[in-house]
Amino acid sequence: MFQSPSIKSRRTAVKAGIGASIGVALVNLARGATHASQDKMLNQSRNVLLDEYAVSQLVMRERQARETHDFDAEAACFHPDAGVEVSWFSGTATEFVEAGRKSSMAGSDANAAAPVFFDSMSPAAVWVKGDRAIADTSCAVHMFAELDGVGAHVTSYSRLLWRAQRYNSRWLIAGLHGIYIRDTLEACNPAQVPVIDLNKLAGFRSSYKHLSYLISARGGPVRNDRAGVDRPDLVAALRAAEQAWLNGQTESKDVRRAE
Repeated sequence: MFQSPSIKSRRTAVKAGIGASIGVALVNLARGATHASQDKMLNQSRNVLLDEYAVSQLVMRERQARETHDFDAEAACFHPDAGVEVSWFSGTATEFVEAGRKSSMAGSDANAAAPVFFDSMSPAAVWVKGDRAIADTSCAVHMFAELDGVGAHVTSYSRLLWRAQRYNSRWLIAGLHGIYIRDTLEACNPAQVPVIDLNKLAGFRSSYKHLSYLISARGGPVRNDRAGVDRPDLVAALRAAEQAWLNGQTESKDVRRAE
């Protein structure tokens, strides 16, 4: 059947218009999907940043509460199943808080020469996966105490590894471990230098020997099995265990390693 050129042109134009409309619709649809995907990624990034901030503030609040002897506030920072392993202590977080409370009460006695502790701690590097997180901080622990009647100051340099877990919509500390680097011991008064038993000092781990010496001299427990730069095998095992926990390969009840 014969069709005039004008009819053919109109049909061609209609087809082209339909094709163009479909193309625009597909482009807009793709753009919409891209925008939705970008919005989703942006929201996820915001949530991760908020979680990282919450965890970093959590570990700082625990340290602040312990140093100011606000032990109820410190206890509120810990997960019910949390455990703590540091140079002088191994046990549950509840026991850790109570040990600090008892030491504080002993120091309130005017006749007692209880040691004084405080930390200088860096901001935390935080990794979040779902409802679990790991925080890593560098820390200098300062301990002032009497050593055979002479004031002494020990500074212990370490890294602290914190587990955090979301529990009832709140981030709580699920574990705390120390990695020890080096420490120093000095006299508080340069005119009064404490006498050090070098043979006894030599029996302690080099990564926290002065801290161990002072704790031992005051009758406290000294643990020789903590992760430290002088025992890279223990450091590697600890970091591997923390990563496995973060990845969900171990349960919360496994916060404390077997003694």
